[in-house]
Formats: sequence, C-alpha cells, structure tokens
Amino acid sequence: MLIINKRNWAVFGCCLGLLFCLVIFLYLYNPIIKIELSGNQVPGQIVLSQSEQKMLIRELTRAQFIGRGVCQAPRLTLSVRKKKGMDRYLIDKDNLIYDSTGQIVQPGKKLQELLTALEQKLRDRSLYGEMIAWSEADKIFPRLARAQVQDFDSRLAFWVQRRAGRAHADVQPLTAEDTAIMKQIYGGKWSWKRRAILVKIKGRKLAASMNGMPHGAGAISGNNFPGHFCIHFYNSKTHSGRVNLEHQVMVWKAAGKFGEMTRRAVPRRIMEVFFTAVDQGEVNLAEQLMAIKDKKEKRDLNEILHRIEWLTVSGCKATQESPGQSVFLVKLEVGLEKEPGKLEREGYLLLCRSKGAAPWKIDGSSLLKLLKSQEKVQWPGGIKSQG
Repeated sequence: MLIINKRNWAVFGCCLGLLFCLVIFLYLYNPIIKIELSGNQVPGQIVLSQSEQKMLIRELTRAQFIGRGVCQAPRLTLSVRKKKGMDRYLIDKDNLIYDSTGQIVQPGKKLQELLTALEQKLRDRSLYGEMIAWSEADKIFPRLARAQVQDFDSRLAFWVQRRAGRAHADVQPLTAEDTAIMKQIYGGKWSWKRRAILVKIKGRKLAASMNGMPHGAGAISGNNFPGHFCIHFYNSKTHSGRVNLEHQVMVWKAAGKFGEMTRRAVPRRIMEVFFTAVDQGEVNLAEQLMAIKDKKEKRDLNEILHRIEWLTVSGCKATQESPGQSVFLVKLEVGLEKEPGKLEREGYLLLCRSKGAAPWKIDGSSLLKLLKSQEKVQWPGGIKSQG
C-alpha cells in the first residue's frame, strides 16, 4: 500500500512538473497578450479574436519582404501587445506593411482579405465617419445615388437621394417618412443650423454636415419636403465658392477630429472656430478651446453659452501678440434664448498657451467679461478691422 501511494505521488508530481513547464513555455514563446487594430481615417480600435490573431501571425510570417522605407500616409495601425513591450505595424493605402525598423512586407492574398475584413469591422463599430475630401466624396455619392443619413448626436437616420450640386451635395429626403425623421432631428422646425452627420453608402460611413432648411427646387414628389437641403464634406464649398467654416466644424466632429484640426491653429483661427461652435449650439466643442481657472468660472460660462441662440463677430482687431499670449479687441452681436432682439458686446479677448507646441486656448475670465460687458471700448487706430 505504501508503494502504491508513492507511485501515485510520483505520477502526480510528474504531471505537475509538465504543467509548470508548459506554462513557462507559453510565457517564453507565446508572449502576445492581444492585437489591436486602429484606424487613421476613422477614430477607434478593435481587438482581434484569437482566431484572427493566429491567422494574422501565420500570414505575416509568410508575407514577402520587399525592402525598407517609411510609411508616409498610414491607413491602419496594428498594435501587438506583449508581456513586455509592444510592436507596431503601419499599413498604407496599398496594404504594404511597415514594421518599427522600416522593413516593408507585401501581404499575400489571405492576409489582404483579413485586413480588408478587419478594416470593415473597425468602420462598422466606430462612432465616427471617414473624413474624406469632397473630390472623393463626389465620386462615392454621385448624382441620383441614394444614401442613409444618420444624425451624429441623436443617431436617428433617414434616406436621401442626391439630385444636384457641384461643390457639395444637394439632396432630398426620399419619402414623407424620411422628411418626418429629419424634422424630428431638428426639434420639429426647420433650421439653417448645421448638424454633424454620417453618410452611409456602399459599405462606407462618411463624415459630413447638413443644414435643416428646405430651399430651392425639389424633384421628388410626395416626400413633403419643399425643395432640397445641402450636405457638405471635408473642404467642400458653398455655391459662392467658399469653404464654409460652420459646415467644416461639423465635419470634424463627425470624424472625431475636432481636437486634431484645432491643435495647431493660430490664435485668430481658434477664435473663429470657437465663436462658430457657439453660434451652432456646440458648446461642448467650444469648451475644448477654453482655459478655465475654476469650477465657478466654468459654471458661469456654461450658463451664458447655453443661452446663446446665435452669435456673429462683427469686428476683430489684434492689439497685442507674443509667443505665449495674443490679445484681440472683439465686437459681437448676440441673440439670447427667450430674449427678443440682439445684444452688442465689445471688449478684449485673451488667448494663451503654455510652453512648447501646446494648443492656443481662450482665457475664460476675459471671455466671461466680454460676454457680460455692455461698455464701449476705444478701438486703437492703425489696425484694420477683420470682422
């Protein structure tokens, strides 16, 4: 009996030793924790499944090495997280894969199919759309094509048909039901306010902006929409040939790139984008451009900014500029909620930045004083107004 017990313990010990060796083997020779795919055109990321990871690693080892170089315009980024450190691979528009040392590999057919499927999964799961130039959007969404428009904030969606437009898309809702959904998005009344939208067509999701006012001619009978409305994409233009900042801010929002598009902007541009966001009711976007000192200042600014129905900059002069500060004398015309007529505001607005390449921010105290002040300010001579 004693001999049998010793044998059992010996067998148990051998099994335990083999299990320990297997764990050590997996730790040393299979160090990958997870692989993530992120997009450069579409913000967001997905984690590959175990089967997708195995296929990716297998096909990467079979891919053909074709030289060395630098990826100039990465479309996708593969992040391979290991127990110690991380490896990154950049993928360009031609599906060439660049590792951190500059080696370039040409993926085989199976790897290209996997990358295409993963990119589509990324697009489907992302809250944002692709920010593509009008020249490309014009081809993806040609005249007479149908697309689904999804409002970015409410996520309500309706169908449209593009009827015309050279520098942007002139579209109409397909049916009366689609018109009703669009009017619901605008709170039951038509408006020129811009809204961030996603245009879904041909398996793609494009960042765009729309206004909510029927105007001009309409050609779809029975849709209860008296005219058409406009959809703008990145760098599209109005009928007058001008890129409309109100639409562009909404495109940046729909693409998740508002911070990226304003990070390196000069003070005057920051100010233009800020007041544009406030005018369009996008206080959350405007707040990203403010430097606020405390909770009380934030509360006071939030209260007055949310009451603004519309805002126009009628005058602007730079009075003082330095590497860390920029001061403007600004004239505003403001329409407040539930208050008829317009208010005039005039005063100095300070923009500041910390050292290095930090983005410019609007000083909250100077903004609050400007929005509340009813005093007239002496405009300095010799500086041209740029209203």
